[in-house]
Amino acid sequence: MIDLYYDATPNGRKALIVLEETGLPYTLNWVEIGKGHQFEPEFMAISPNSKIPAIVDHDGPGGETVSVFETGAILLYLAEKTGKFLSSNPIERLETIKWLFWQTSSQGPFVGQAVHFINYAADRGIDDTYAIDRYHAEAKKLYGVLDKRLADRVYIAGDYSIADIATFPWVRVAKGHRIDVTQYPNVQRWSAAISERPSTKVKPKIPESDASFERIDGSDDKVWKNLFDHKSKAGAAATKTGS
Repeated sequence: MIDLYYDATPNGRKALIVLEETGLPYTLNWVEIGKGHQFEPEFMAISPNSKIPAIVDHDGPGGETVSVFETGAILLYLAEKTGKFLSSNPIERLETIKWLFWQTSSQGPFVGQAVHFINYAADRGIDDTYAIDRYHAEAKKLYGVLDKRLADRVYIAGDYSIADIATFPWVRVAKGHRIDVTQYPNVQRWSAAISERPSTKVKPKIPESDASFERIDGSDDKVWKNLFDHKSKAGAAATKTGS
């Protein structure tokens, strides 16, 4: 059995999708990031950077219980555990890993910054034109890279793989970073196909108390501190855990 520590963010959905796709049994544990649950010592023992998602596999290598944090590591771990969505062909495997790292090092972080400055900072009355222009331009570039990659193939790296699973959840929320996906027809076609997979349609019931990243009101002082005021929250968490 696998414990999934989750909130309804694009990164959270990566782990949810791969678990649904692999068919591994799992239990879903909500980590309400708007309420600061990611800074609780019990969770930080699993995810030291206080980020969701994370997993605990009670049937890990050698029957040991292991925890995994960071989405790239989670997707690689589960693909290797099940032998699914990561080709055994050395060339295709390498292509998948390259594009997985592209997603975790470029697409996710830069598009995430675009979302922050375009939406959540704006909720606080913060108008940082330089940051908005920089990250929006980078987002458009990244969509162009993906569109070019998909020009002559159905999926990012051979068959449907963890590279697609990692990339899709951020494309799914393109409107949030002011991207018109119709301007990237190959991405639009690819995204539409993946959105029809049963795994991507799964939407766990959100706790009534949760202020998830996809629904956050950045004008809420408590939510803002829990999500973005890292000096106050991370420092307090480090003190609490004795770091």
